Amino acid sequence: MGYRRTSASDVYALGMTAMEIITRGAPYGANVDDFSIRRLAGTGELPPRPVDTFPENGAGNIIWNILCKCWSYKPADRPTASHVSTVMHKTYQPPGRTPFCLLGLGVPDHAEFRRWDAADAQAVDQRGHADLVSHFEQRGLTNYTELFHPNNIITVASIADTALANVYRAELLHHEPVAIKCVKHQTSYKKLKEQRAARELSCWSSYTHDNILSLLGFAVVGEEIAMVSPWMINGCVTDYVTHNPDCNRLELCSQLARAIAYIHAHDVVHGDIKSVCSHGLGHTGAITSLPTLQPNVLVSDSGIVKVTDFGVSIMDHQEIEFSVTSSGRGTERWQASGSIQNFDVSYDDHIEAGS
Repeated sequence: MGYRRTSASDVYALGMTAMEIITRGAPYGANVDDFSIRRLAGTGELPPRPVDTFPENGAGNIIWNILCKCWSYKPADRPTASHVSTVMHKTYQPPGRTPFCLLGLGVPDHAEFRRWDAADAQAVDQRGHADLVSHFEQRGLTNYTELFHPNNIITVASIADTALANVYRAELLHHEPVAIKCVKHQTSYKKLKEQRAARELSCWSSYTHDNILSLLGFAVVGEEIAMVSPWMINGCVTDYVTHNPDCNRLELCSQLARAIAYIHAHDVVHGDIKSVCSHGLGHTGAITSLPTLQPNVLVSDSGIVKVTDFGVSIMDHQEIEFSVTSSGRGTERWQASGSIQNFDVSYDDHIEAGS
């Protein structure tokens, strides 16, 4: 059974991802199985507080308390993503042994938004393949189809094979590496797959925010429409903090919260916030197996959080399945208890996941 994602469930997931960023460890611990996670989340039991990371001082208590509010069992008790961002931004992590200090800072937020709504969905659903290409070109999106001619491609590597999409990394002549996302659909009907890709492309192209991954354009790959975005060399945020232990992890959390607050302010729910380490990479960086769980909280070359993957948010009121890894450790770690138990989650329940 599926459920309807809400801003509250985004907040719950935001809190879980923030803890993973700060502690560089999985919520509830790396060795806790999915059954135990369901039991703990279903009873409202919170992850244990690591006092070495969250010291029992003023600032440490502030951060731990805001995370606990994000995990509130009742969705209505969870804060907004905007409030989480404000709290995180007023706290920082200096070098040395004192993890947290307080700052009296405002929260800069440079953003533009062109509302994406049901009318947009209907518009793309009613267009044919050629019309979609023309539609997106008229909206100012770059058509990469010609650039993806075999003569222009240096290498293409499959990066992820998830429940909802395939993701590739491509190196092109005279261009920076790019990520290519090709959507999947549970049915074999070409029209449904095309509609899903067009909806996500239309939705994603509406966002302009410092902490949302920019959409470069699209390409016709075979008979499918694919999305093209910059390649993030730093990968997911949890990999980034592992390789850069002195980075400002609270600022990364604040940036993530700002991105979620931005889409919530425009009545959009992400629905699948998560960050996972490189399960499919070997010690040398060579791909040893394709991950079936694709992180969507990335870090740019300049160390800025970039949220991506809006495939769930555009599946308007459709029931979808969780994506899980082959080891059984999937997105459940980032989901609110109602989501895990497959209840129909209300708007308030969605707040539970976001706080």
